[in-house]
Amino acid sequence: MVRKGSGHWTQKLFVEKPYLFLPFLEERKKAGLKEAAAVARLLRKHGIRSGSRILDLCCGIGRMAVPLAKQGYDVVGVDMSPDYVRRARRYAASKNVTRRTKFIVGDYRDIESAISNEKPFRGILSAFTSMGYYGKDADRRTFEVLARHTARGGVFILDTTNRDWILRHFEKKGYEMAGNVLVLEDREFDAERSYMVNRWEYYRIVGPHLRPEGVFKVDHRIYGPADLKELLESAGWAVVSSSADYDGNRIDITAPEKSQIVTVAKRR
Repeated sequence: MVRKGSGHWTQKLFVEKPYLFLPFLEERKKAGLKEAAAVARLLRKHGIRSGSRILDLCCGIGRMAVPLAKQGYDVVGVDMSPDYVRRARRYAASKNVTRRTKFIVGDYRDIESAISNEKPFRGILSAFTSMGYYGKDADRRTFEVLARHTARGGVFILDTTNRDWILRHFEKKGYEMAGNVLVLEDREFDAERSYMVNRWEYYRIVGPHLRPEGVFKVDHRIYGPADLKELLESAGWAVVSSSADYDGNRIDITAPEKSQIVTVAKRR
């Protein structure tokens, strides 16, 4: 269940106006094929074989869940956006993996309700910086719930933005474009809270014109490798590795393209 009337930016963007972020998810579908293959290798490395149950947290339109199902995993995807969940189901059907997938509308802050009737998982995936939106305490509570719903020895693969890289390469202004959507970004870093405080101004491109679609204050907690490890271990996980990507390359905050942390943790 998604919390109603919260007024949070995630509700406004992903639930009320999902079409604005959708082109960015669609654009990453192709990359999702490669990333899911790397995730599958990582799972197998840690003994999580095909046929195992995997939870894709904040699954969006299924860009990781569906390719993982094609790799032979049984995947449950949870996302707060009813629109994205419907699209994930259609994507699974188009790839003939409906029997290996299940998609649920659910809120990150109340993940217990979404997965309470599910059997224990052998693997958890959180990709594409899908944490930090509600602060550190919410992240810890969610990770504790995930630990309770993961079989002992199960694996949590967490892919999120590296705060240390962001600060090294910080740019106050920028823009992104996907499909017919343009977003102008104004960024600040709140050092006391370790928060990015962003202003995202969305436009739809209609012929030669830009049609304003709304302004969103997008603030979220970001982490470096050390405090991410502390957070996970306080929630019942044992961190076994931190890398710059799913292939295990070393974290290097000077490298222009290595903005992520991929942390692998095991259920104690």
